[in-house]
Amino acid sequence: MKPAELTVFTEPISAEGTTQQVRSFFRPLKFALQGKTPPPRKKYGGHYAVTRSLLEGLKKTGIDFNYNPSRKKDIAGNVIVLAGVERLQKLIELKQQGKIKILFAGPNICESPLEEDDLLTNLAIDKCIVPSGWIKTFFIQEQQTLKDRVEIWHAGVDTEYWKRSIQDKPSKVILYWKTEGEEFYHAIKDVIRQYGYEPVTINYGNYSLPEYKEALNKSLFAVFVSRSESQGIAMAEAWSMDVPVYAWDPGKLDYKNRDYREVTSCPYLTNEVGLKWTDIHQLKDILEGTRKGIFSFQPRQYAIRLFADEQTSTALVNKFRHHSGTTLASGFVNAKMN
Repeated sequence: MKPAELTVFTEPISAEGTTQQVRSFFRPLKFALQGKTPPPRKKYGGHYAVTRSLLEGLKKTGIDFNYNPSRKKDIAGNVIVLAGVERLQKLIELKQQGKIKILFAGPNICESPLEEDDLLTNLAIDKCIVPSGWIKTFFIQEQQTLKDRVEIWHAGVDTEYWKRSIQDKPSKVILYWKTEGEEFYHAIKDVIRQYGYEPVTINYGNYSLPEYKEALNKSLFAVFVSRSESQGIAMAEAWSMDVPVYAWDPGKLDYKNRDYREVTSCPYLTNEVGLKWTDIHQLKDILEGTRKGIFSFQPRQYAIRLFADEQTSTALVNKFRHHSGTTLASGFVNAKMN
């Protein structure tokens, strides 16, 4: 059988520790008690949304790939380890033995290149993958040896799933809450109501994909509150549903007692898909402008252009091609951006 052109690895899906097994056992019960449906987990290892996007995008573009093969002989010459420290350590050994030609690692292995004994700085790794520009800056600040080996690649979303089905004028507004205290939360909620909009709160880590989709379907816009985002997949899902985002972006982060200023909560937000704000007064100005109809956004078009699964998977394949400096395999050469 002809070997695959690309191998994608995450940690083994079935290899979960006791604590994780207990958490996975009670997780469906937790959602059932809340009257919600938990998002699927077992089909994709690592970060569910990132792995799903890459694998489904590769299928759409016709790339010959395999995922978590168990036999060494089935591992392609081009490998990306999306997540899994132990998995990456084993793949580094194979690269050092000459079994792999190109090895990419990330974006969901370590939060910092200083973790796991500087694992991501190993010279067997051709490219350390990060999801956005500010994360690239952060990684290089943490470890200067990565200066020429950090590559930006972001995951996509299923633009056919995340597609508005209600044609009536939306009547609600999403308040997507990830960080900060109750006082700030209630202040924002009150401001949204003050301008005549009905907020629906989506709490990070406590909602199902169908629940979020239904809320987006009924929303005019979404207000996001998060101190920082490495990519912001939930925003991309909102844009795919043609929902603009008003993102709180304080521009600073305290990480392990160090103050970082080159930080953002919305790495891919542009004036085409929404607006940033840093304080309540700015949010009020945005809501007033929205009420007067002075803004014009095209989030759905932006999402299809930049975040469709097939677009982002093709972008990753092209990074392998560029790194090799030569024509790899026919599937890579013929990768299409549909």
